Amino acid sequence: MKIGCVILDVEFLVLWMKIGCVVLDVEFLVHWMKIRCVVLDVEFLVLWMKIG
Repeated sequence: MKIGCVILDVEFLVLWMKIGCVVLDVEFLVHWMKIRCVVLDVEFLVLWMKIG
């Protein structure tokens, strides 16, 4: 039974790590998209000021 529990713990740990990585990836993606949006907004603002 103890061996079974250890295997389950390891599988749970691996699963939890994968979930953690996915969450981090999503947060990173959202963060990256926000940065891109800000960069695009700044570029658009500069362009708009040049035209104006």
